[in-house]
Amino acid sequence: MPRPAGRAPGHLRAAAADHAAPGADPLGPAAWGVLTAAQVFALLCALLIEFGFDLSSAREAARRQTDRADLGHLLSGITTAKLALTDVAALLTLAA
Repeated sequence: MPRPAGRAPGHLRAAAADHAAPGADPLGPAAWGVLTAAQVFALLCALLIEFGFDLSSAREAARRQTDRADLGHLLSGITTAKLALTDVAALLTLAA
């Protein structure tokens, strides 16, 4: 007897339910959606703060590796920019 389209066999559904994330069942669909939205918002804030600094700073540090004072200026500039973007992300979080 063929099973309905889009449904897993019963033993697979039971196995998937056994390995569900802890705490997922008591949340319910509405709370699960709120949790997911909060995670997405946090990831977007992290993306805003990072802003590609990991790639560009590594490239610039490689270019300036012989001058320690210049590397210090690079590090302080990147740290200052990340702190400024953290302030922006905090304001966005408070506004949301």
